[in-house]
Amino acid sequence: MEIQDKIKLIKFIDDVRYQKDNIDVFKFETSYYCFDVSEHFGQDYIAKKSLTKEIAEKILLTHYLLYICDRQMNFQYIFKSGGYVISQLVETFLATKDVQKTSKDHIYAADTEDKECYFKANLEKNNNKSENLIEYLKNIDKRNGSDEEIKFKSRFCPVDILCIFKTLSTLQEKYHCSFAEFIKENDNYKNLSEVAKQMYDLTYKVKQVSKEYIKPDNLESLITEFQSNKTFNKYSAKRIWCVLRDFLYHPYCSECYRIILNMSVQDFDKYKKEQIKKLELPGDVWNNNITFAKCFWGKDKFKDKKKYNSSKFTREELHTYKNKCEWNPINFDITFLYVPKMCNERNCSLCPFYKDFKLEDICHKTTGKYCSFLLYSTGIKYKCPKDKTKCEIHNLTK
Repeated sequence: MEIQDKIKLIKFIDDVRYQKDNIDVFKFETSYYCFDVSEHFGQDYIAKKSLTKEIAEKILLTHYLLYICDRQMNFQYIFKSGGYVISQLVETFLATKDVQKTSKDHIYAADTEDKECYFKANLEKNNNKSENLIEYLKNIDKRNGSDEEIKFKSRFCPVDILCIFKTLSTLQEKYHCSFAEFIKENDNYKNLSEVAKQMYDLTYKVKQVSKEYIKPDNLESLITEFQSNKTFNKYSAKRIWCVLRDFLYHPYCSECYRIILNMSVQDFDKYKKEQIKKLELPGDVWNNNITFAKCFWGKDKFKDKKKYNSSKFTREELHTYKNKCEWNPINFDITFLYVPKMCNERNCSLCPFYKDFKLEDICHKTTGKYCSFLLYSTGIKYKCPKDKTKCEIHNLTK
C-alpha cells in the first residue's frame, strides 16, 4: 500500500470507532460514577434538559481528575474503581467549596510503618451500583466491623494525590471552585496547545513525592515544597491530550463540554471540527510502538531506533502528506486498540499494512455482518456494505 492509502485506512478505522455501533466502549467510564450520568442523556447521547451546567461540570471534572491517575495501570480499574471514588470527591468539593474538607474526607494516609495512602469514598448502603462495584473489584475495606469504604490506589498515588489537591486548590483560589469557569476562561479557539498548557499549569507542575510525606492536612505546604519548574512540552503531555480528545469526541463528555461553553449544537460541531485538527496524538505506549511505526511508515525513517515520539512524529508527517489525503494526528490513536491485538501478537499476515496481506483470505463477504478484519484487529463493529465497491477496506487494500 502507498503511505497515503495507509493513512486513509487508519482514518477510516478511527472514524468508525466513534459510530453508533461502537458507542458502548465509552460506557464503562461514566457508568461507575457515584451519580447517574446516563439519566441525563437521550437517544444518540443528546443531552436532556436535566443535564445542567452543574451536572456537566461534575462529569468533566471527574473525567479530568481520573486521567491524572491513568499511568501504568489497567485503564478499566482507573475508570471503574477510580470513577466511583473520585466522583464522590468531586461532589464533596463542588458542594462544600472547601478543598481542605475534601482532602480530609477522601484522602487516607496511614500513620503507620508502611505509610500507606490512597483515595477513599463511602460505600452507599442500598445502592446497587456501589455494591456491584465492590463485588466486581473486591476492594472493600471494612473497619471496626461496621464502617465500610471503597478505596482507590493508583500506581503513583502520592504524586497523584498532590496533583489532584493542587488542581482543586487552584480552582478554589482563582476560579471560585469552578472547573467550568476554568474551561471558559482558558478556552482558545485558535490555539488548543495553549489550553493544554493551562491544564498542565493547573495540575502537573509538581515533583515526585514519597508516600511518607502525604497527610490530608499538610497538602498545601507540600505543593509549595514540591513545586516543579518544568515547562510544558506539547509532545510529552499524554494525559492532557487524552482529556481534550475525550472532551471533543466522547459522547458524554463532548455534550458536557458544549454546555459549559454555552454553544449551540451547530456551533459546537464547527468548533469541534477545527479543534480536532489541533489535537496532538497522546503518545501512550501503544501509540509509540516501534514495530507498528516501522511497518506503517517504513523502516528507513527509523533505522536503528528502538523507540520514537509518535506525537511529534505524526504532527511532522502531517505536513508531508496533508495535500495527499485528509487526516489528523489524533486518528492514529486507533493504535491503542490495534497494536495490542496485531503488532504485539505478531499477526502480520492478517494486517493490511503488511506486504503479503490479502483481504479475500479473511473477508466473509456477507452483507450486513460485522467486518471480520475490524473485529479481530480492534474489536470495532462495522457492518459490511451491500455494494463491495463501497467498502473502504476493500478499495484501499486491493
